[in-house]
Amino acid sequence: MIEIEFAIEEARQEKHTVDNLAAITEKLIRTLRKGDPIIKNPLLLIAAFPRSGTKYTAKILQQMGLDINHEVLRADGSVSWFHILFDEEIKYQHIFHQVRHPLDAISSSQELDDSFIDYMGRFVLVPDKKEAPGFIRRAHAWLGWNRFISSKAEFCFRVEEMEKILPEISYRTGRVFSASLQGLIDFTWWDGPKEYKKITWDDLEKEKLAKEIRKEALICGYGV
Repeated sequence: MIEIEFAIEEARQEKHTVDNLAAITEKLIRTLRKGDPIIKNPLLLIAAFPRSGTKYTAKILQQMGLDINHEVLRADGSVSWFHILFDEEIKYQHIFHQVRHPLDAISSSQELDDSFIDYMGRFVLVPDKKEAPGFIRRAHAWLGWNRFISSKAEFCFRVEEMEKILPEISYRTGRVFSASLQGLIDFTWWDGPKEYKKITWDDLEKEKLAKEIRKEALICGYGV
């Protein structure tokens, strides 16, 4: 994600003339995928909506002994928002669905460039940016992307409960983790300065989205 964000920002600073940068996002994803080795049957894909803690999860699983990476495929797989689009050509042994609380994920996704949302809108229903405020487009994207992943994943887990879910990941993948959990579970890196508005249920209620987003969040056990 970071590599894509930097490249898009560079394009903007160069006064790129393309209004809809979805094509740039697609090109950058293709570039990242060139780093994927040819692995016919990787162990695991953990898929999520952007800004749902995928980099955090990849770091923890690496420390636990898995050969896995963030948004790049390794021998044991990837933790990524976009690799789910290629699950037909990459036959993962397991696909897990990671979620972050919807209000946190949608709020944080306001920092994403519109090109991400435009690109996701090729696969799920997202209103045109001329028709809806930025956070509403991102709420639609959150809903559609999580439903898309849910249709392909064998189980769903909440990133906020990583310590509880690691034994389940170990059991399902058949891997015995080599490290202790002590010192690994730390969300303080999410506590830095935020430059976006915190989205509330009232905000989503006004746009008649709260009910559907609550329903989707309940599938993974959020008490909303």
